[in-house]
Amino acid sequence: KEEFARSEELFKRREDSLREKDLELQECLIRFNKFLQENDSKRTRAEKKAAEEVKQRMQKESEIEELKEQLEALIQQRETTKTILDKNTFFQQYLEVVIDNTEDHSEINDL
Repeated sequence: KEEFARSEELFKRREDSLREKDLELQECLIRFNKFLQENDSKRTRAEKKAAEEVKQRMQKESEIEELKEQLEALIQQRETTKTILDKNTFFQQYLEVVIDNTEDHSEINDL
């Protein structure tokens, strides 16, 4: 009878120990699942952020190309305007010389 009681007590301790270890294992599993979920969430956020950064970089590169084209067009327009100005300046100087040499007309518009 004492042998049975000792065996029963031993089994009870083992059962309690197993329950305690099972609870610890379940808690560990819960923490691990939480860790996995957090990592998955972080990974998803990082992927979204990376995709957004790529999108923004492409937009900026596109903007740069557009601005370069606009700059090139403005440089060309400036050159064209300067050429026209140089021609007109030449003619204005010519007309001023003509006026200086002519006493009948005192203004360019009088010609």
